[in-house]
Amino acid sequence: MSDADPEPDAYGRVTNPGRYQVLHDVAERLLGELARNFAVSRSESLVSDPSRSSGQVRMVQLDPAHPGVGVLRVTFTGFPGLMVKLGQESETALPACGCDACDEDPQELIEELHHKIGRLTRAGSTESARWRRRLE
Repeated sequence: MSDADPEPDAYGRVTNPGRYQVLHDVAERLLGELARNFAVSRSESLVSDPSRSSGQVRMVQLDPAHPGVGVLRVTFTGFPGLMVKLGQESETALPACGCDACDEDPQELIEELHHKIGRLTRAGSTESARWRRRLE
């Protein structure tokens, strides 16, 4: 087998899920920055853990001051990972899988999170029309 082809049993194995804990830390920091810099309200609640069959986890939602499009919702899964809902987009799981075969790089997932949130908050995008900086 080549390095490109994982062992078949690697698809069902998760050796080190803790490597994704950094996603929680980065998301928490980003949510804090967004709440400070944009005219949004922040709410938190407990929801069913989408990564497990039981248990509850924290979900943070940022709503723009003008209701409508552009809501940001982040669920901190127990895996650990994130479920991210940006405006009208479908919900995205970070990591998408987490098994040893997929071996998603936490740094690449952090970049993806930054990119997605940047698209939502960047001036000129359809859904950012209601994301206004607090200083405006």
